[in-house]
Amino acid sequence: MMTNRFKLRHGFWTGVVLAFWSAGELNAQSRQVPAARQSAPTAIVNTTLHNPPAERDGADEVVLEDAWVLFEDGKIVQIGTGEPELPEGCETLDGEGLHVYPGLIAGPTELGLIETEQVRATDDTTELDA
Repeated sequence: MMTNRFKLRHGFWTGVVLAFWSAGELNAQSRQVPAARQSAPTAIVNTTLHNPPAERDGADEVVLEDAWVLFEDGKIVQIGTGEPELPEGCETLDGEGLHVYPGLIAGPTELGLIETEQVRATDDTTELDA
């Protein structure tokens, strides 16, 4: 049979554990507010566009002057040069003097991978004894 003293002590420690657990859960929440979905087509016009290379040596990179990029539903749908034929209701941003890198990803790059092989903690091949 449990005594009142045991119940009180048990309840106290349960409360302490729950307090620490909930504090950790609340702290783990992201403070980043996601952007609203794109409601209208958007174009960046009058800019310098760097079309990323397909090969690792970067020799096939194409730089377009007086270029434009059209986004719809959060995706790039067209790129081109000169005067664009934009859809109705398209929001236009002037990119004069700016450089645009569509996709924001350099897929064929090894940047950041080669030098980390020197550090044992970053060598992922040892995780599965590969």
